[in-house]
Amino acid sequence: DSELQHVVLLYFRKYISCDKFLEISIQAYRDKSGILGMGKALRVISTLKKWISLYFLTDFLLDNELLHKIQMFILEQPSTLDSVKDELKEILEKKIQSTQNLPILWNSSGLCGGLLPSRGAKGNIELFLKHASNTTEFARQLIRIEAEWFCRVTPHDWINAVSKSTKRTYLTCLVEFFNQISQWVATTLITAKDEAERSTLIEMFVKIAQCSLKYKSFNTLFEIMGGFNHVAVQKIDRIFKCLPSHLQEEISDLENIISPQNNYRIYRNLLNGCEGIALPFIGVYLKDMTAIEEGLDDYEEEDNIKYISLQKMTSFHEVCYKVTQVQRKSENYLSIIKHIDPEIRDYLFQCFTLDSETLWEFSQALWKKKKRNRLSINRSPKELRTSY
Repeated sequence: DSELQHVVLLYFRKYISCDKFLEISIQAYRDKSGILGMGKALRVISTLKKWISLYFLTDFLLDNELLHKIQMFILEQPSTLDSVKDELKEILEKKIQSTQNLPILWNSSGLCGGLLPSRGAKGNIELFLKHASNTTEFARQLIRIEAEWFCRVTPHDWINAVSKSTKRTYLTCLVEFFNQISQWVATTLITAKDEAERSTLIEMFVKIAQCSLKYKSFNTLFEIMGGFNHVAVQKIDRIFKCLPSHLQEEISDLENIISPQNNYRIYRNLLNGCEGIALPFIGVYLKDMTAIEEGLDDYEEEDNIKYISLQKMTSFHEVCYKVTQVQRKSENYLSIIKHIDPEIRDYLFQCFTLDSETLWEFSQALWKKKKRNRLSINRSPKELRTSY
């Protein structure tokens, strides 16, 4: 059953290690006794071929011992299934050859050790105003970065994420980048020198968000709007109330798209209707998979015997299948957005952010300042003297 093979290969690591899985597979292959012996051996080879095809990068490339074991298995004593094992050998050799010049993790942003350190506060807004003078190109560069990562996320990365694994993957890097950009948007708005500069920045961010929507990059849209919805930004209600009415309407339209109401119904409908290209909001997939992880038990019990929950494995596979369908659309971004601007990318990788506690302190200070200003406008000089 091809679908069952996919389900098992996606989920087995939750129960046993890759090394143990290979050991069991080799034992099953060698046991050709009985009527079903030869058929069982063929199924083992078929499963190993799929395993290498789907998970070579995540399982074999980073584990020399595992790679050596499967190579030794292929080269062991001749058998009647040599032609089938030759196919396995060919797949393995192609995978090894295709990754010889590939870094363990694409490191233009320092993925192996996390995101690059921030440039610092000095010149943050000036650099943004410079690099984002063309908001469309700035948005395109942001979209391309996320598309490059999203296309490399494997189904197993999602399982790792909801299983609280500490292993670094392209998905964890994408999540970190999402949070960094949202925090950067909030930081930029809070640290603006005055209302005029803040209004300019908001308008630029709105244009970037609208361009993201035009390119169907919902993940980019959500992270920009996430900065707008940061608690420190929302604290200063006048930030948005003082904007021109047309800009307020544009923000409201974007807010409707990212609304979590009815399980993100508006967003899901837009994503399902996308043709050609699409970059989904990864948070919804993580939410769906977390619901499966927490809502279904790992094991089912019958007659006091525990069985691995096939329902849970199948549920994960259904969500991962949807992700892979969208990933095929995301690959098209790399041909649509061909130009790479190293200056914009470097700025995005090292954009300045304040932590949430510091942002809240800035926000409180701004709120109190605005409150005093409103009191100054509404009170007479005599009232002001008696109030201090």
